[in-house]
Amino acid sequence: MRDLKLCGLALAVMAVFAWIHVIALDVPSLRRLELSALDAQIRIRGSRHPGPEILIVMIDDRTIAELGQWPPPRHTLAQLVTMLRRAGAKAIGIDILYADPSPPAASAGDVALAQAIGEAGNVVLPFTFEFGARPGGIVPPALARATYARLSSGGNYRPLALAPTGIVAPLPALAERSSLGHMLVAFDVDGAPRYDYPALVYDVEFYPSMAVRIAQLFLDVPWNEVGLELGRGVSLGRLFVPTDPQMRLLVDYLGPSAAFPTYSLSQVLAGAVPESVFRDRIVLIGANVAGTRDTFASPFTGVMPGVERLATVIDSILHERHLRRAAAAPWLEVAAMFGSALVLGLVVSRLSLAAAFVVAVVLVSLFAGSAQVALTRYGLWQASAVPIVALVLTFVALSLYRYGLLDKERRHIRRVFQRYLAPQMVDRLVREQKLPELGGELRELTVLFSDLRGFTALSERLEPTVLTRVINAFLSAATEAVL
Repeated sequence: MRDLKLCGLALAVMAVFAWIHVIALDVPSLRRLELSALDAQIRIRGSRHPGPEILIVMIDDRTIAELGQWPPPRHTLAQLVTMLRRAGAKAIGIDILYADPSPPAASAGDVALAQAIGEAGNVVLPFTFEFGARPGGIVPPALARATYARLSSGGNYRPLALAPTGIVAPLPALAERSSLGHMLVAFDVDGAPRYDYPALVYDVEFYPSMAVRIAQLFLDVPWNEVGLELGRGVSLGRLFVPTDPQMRLLVDYLGPSAAFPTYSLSQVLAGAVPESVFRDRIVLIGANVAGTRDTFASPFTGVMPGVERLATVIDSILHERHLRRAAAAPWLEVAAMFGSALVLGLVVSRLSLAAAFVVAVVLVSLFAGSAQVALTRYGLWQASAVPIVALVLTFVALSLYRYGLLDKERRHIRRVFQRYLAPQMVDRLVREQKLPELGGELRELTVLFSDLRGFTALSERLEPTVLTRVINAFLSAATEAVL
């Protein structure tokens, strides 16, 4: 009976938390809790080394001090692109949006940059989306050619809540000579940019991210052979980039900033970096200048320049290191929660609270440990924050119920009968949590009759208290002999 009460309470409490867990990632406060746990798991996993394919040319404070202006003149970027082409760079990504023409006095820089990009033939430029603007507008021809051509329905596709209303494209002269990918960064409830968007829909067409376009160029996969499977991911030749049903890719951060080889633009322009360094590499050009806003939070300490985040996503694609949340994960976690609730109900009912506490700690450790192993070894995100909180609160509820109600009944039975019944019988009543019935119980018993010689005369001579001790001593000895 006691087992049923405690197990029922455990399942009832856990049912509430199971429902909370299923919707947790859609509730901002609960999602923030789970994301904090995910960040902790990534930090515990520790830093990892990227592959050798990517390096960064950074426009930094030193570069701006030498050039004397921000942003750098476009003819300077043209010189860099030309040098990288001569050095044999496999793919070049410029993480700077050139949407507006230069002032008339510097318009030659636009022409030079467009010519350098066209001669290189392997440059990816970004575009971005507008939100909240008046819908409509003509999509530039270069962007119309940048959409996915091979689409199929591969899974349970769910459209994103993000609904762009416009596109901000590079200058037409630049866009016509380059490959294009969007640079949209959206922030989660905790202010961190956790997802890349390999495919984002605008006006019924799907547009690739910069990371996908750069990886496609590096892998020598023709763009018209890149396949988009809605709800599943993107196929890049022999590689497959898995996404969630909303076509999002969790960013698998490798570590703190400076994980990739990085050279200052001023060093490169001065010839201080051997051109052989760039051969057959992906070269990303980005900025990390004081006062700019192209930095983002990561699970590790400090912030990360946007170009390093882009490099992280490309490295993840090339080496097939992806963080994923399996579609069945919430239901498997709920099943584990209910199983743990049953275990807690039984141990709190049958063991001491100290022993039950140890079991609860073991269960919490199993949840946290399995989540860490899933992330570290298999790249799977197992939500653990809500299940762990549920286990702790379920144990507290069961302990309070046991102490406040069940243990209260036990103390009452012991207090009432300890003066009248043998200790073994009192223990039995406490164990069964059952009071004797006034009508009696039907049982098969063996009765031993015994007579004490001279007891009448003895009882007349002794004080009642002394006589009681004599009788108790006899009954104890007789009971031991019979048993």
